[in-house]
Amino acid sequence: MRITQPKAYKGQDSINIFDEWVNQVLHWFRIYKVTGPTRDGDRVTYMGACLEDFAGQWFDQEVEGPDRMIRYWTFEDLICALFMRFIHEASTQNAAEKYDKTRYSSE
Repeated sequence: MRITQPKAYKGQDSINIFDEWVNQVLHWFRIYKVTGPTRDGDRVTYMGACLEDFAGQWFDQEVEGPDRMIRYWTFEDLICALFMRFIHEASTQNAAEKYDKTRYSSE
């Protein structure tokens, strides 16, 4: 059985796009049984194939580059670093404001 790889995250400043992408990646890892602490290095490596454009460039420099600051990344640290790098406070604030403006309508 072959499951399609998740669409690549490109570094968009959208909490919704980032959240959907993370969920797709986690689902893909579960299907292929790339889970648990012993597979952490594999997940970090596979993440490179799930990133493009600005996010891919960031990954190449910060995670795989020869002059990287962090020598050994965990999957959790990588997701957090991507979030901190590409999702800005304004986009999370916008999502909260949109949620606050949501109203029930019987229509």
